[in-house]
Amino acid sequence: MRPADPLVEKVAQALETAQMRGKALVVAVSGGPDSLALLYALHTLGERFALRLAVATVDHRLRPSSAQEAQTVARHAQTLGLPCQVFTGEVRAYQRERRLTLEQAAREVRYALLAQAVRSWGAEALALGHTASDQAETLLLHLIRGAGLAGLRGMRLLAPLRVGSASLLAFRPLLSCLRSETEAFCQRWGLTPVIDESNRDLRFARNRVRWQVLPALRLVNPRVEDALVRLANGASQVLDYLDSQVAQVREKVAAPMPQGFLVDKAAWQALHPALQRHLLRDLWEAVAGSPEGLTSAHLEGMADLLAGPAGRRIALPRGVVLESGYSQAWLVRRGIPCPLPTVGREVSLTVPGRTPLNGWEMEARLVEPPVPYREAGPLQAYLDADAVGTPLRLRPRRPGDRFWPLGMPSPKRLQDFLVDAHIPRGWRDRLALLEGEGGIAWVVGVRIAHWARLTPQTRRVLVLEAVPRG
Repeated sequence: MRPADPLVEKVAQALETAQMRGKALVVAVSGGPDSLALLYALHTLGERFALRLAVATVDHRLRPSSAQEAQTVARHAQTLGLPCQVFTGEVRAYQRERRLTLEQAAREVRYALLAQAVRSWGAEALALGHTASDQAETLLLHLIRGAGLAGLRGMRLLAPLRVGSASLLAFRPLLSCLRSETEAFCQRWGLTPVIDESNRDLRFARNRVRWQVLPALRLVNPRVEDALVRLANGASQVLDYLDSQVAQVREKVAAPMPQGFLVDKAAWQALHPALQRHLLRDLWEAVAGSPEGLTSAHLEGMADLLAGPAGRRIALPRGVVLESGYSQAWLVRRGIPCPLPTVGREVSLTVPGRTPLNGWEMEARLVEPPVPYREAGPLQAYLDADAVGTPLRLRPRRPGDRFWPLGMPSPKRLQDFLVDAHIPRGWRDRLALLEGEGGIAWVVGVRIAHWARLTPQTRRVLVLEAVPRG
């Protein structure tokens, strides 16, 4: 029986805090001192916490010794009587395909394979060997790269980890330990960690931070890692609060579309600047499918676009673009034909009921006034049912179409309206137009007609909403 080990007791405290008793965990093990210490600590605590453990390791095929190192991990798992999956990742091919740095590509491939292990074992979380030293390095990297406030958010003991379009639960029980503590653990337990020579390759930014930046900072503050970890923890609390505020305003500001979001510029401009930027990051992450790559400079560019005139466009990381119209902006994947509801031919609108469109449904219902039409988003319309009449049709534009935009003194050519509204040329022929007895009552997602608006004389209200399917 080994005497109580300080690192094992820190892991035990983390298991208690995260309420991991009786859980199934996949332990990600590279064979280095951090993950090896985590594996043996969790195995030691397995009976005490009724843990069900499995091991997963990834051979990135970036070094000649990587396959042998993966087999070393498998032998450790066998020694402990634990099941183990060895994955092989094609990192360089993935890097070329996605045009990422080697570090980014390796990370994405690794987590995709580890997520596969979590699913195949039916585990409830992925245990990762990140330490307080990793936390400090990551925070510095984010600051250097201009990630902004979000870059100060540290890794948390238990937190969702986005992997592609899916998410898994990441458990990091070594965040209260420095790297020196995991190395000391391995020495005490007679373990020989794998030495990854690439961890000293100064071509990689993290290694320059580890071997050059942090040693220089320790000359100013010998406990700089502790200071950085405290900063990360404090920032996480602030960001958690901003997350809660974003959750309250998101639906009022941004309407989901099949390939992105339609942003109400006036609603966004009414928010506090901190909330404006936090919401933009949240929306970008949802479209991009990853939190990696967006800097504070990108956020400022997005904010400038939304606060400025129509007709501007900004390209963002991971193939996302933000385009600005008069009252709304579109945050979408680059190259999609049109993010708004479209039609290729005339479609009769069912009232009341639902009418399928290309990737959308148009919901229609009749209500009596008063209605909160001033709260309508760009994908909603509140129209005078008697003014628009029946039957109603959804159709694409035709030569000679005219439209009387809400708030304008008279009708104008639809072509001129779309140009003035800075609707991109490639979208115009496919936009869905709602047509009633008096002509075009709604350019869907853009503006309703002045003649179809609600007035004090309105007796019946036609409520329309375009909703993405699936």
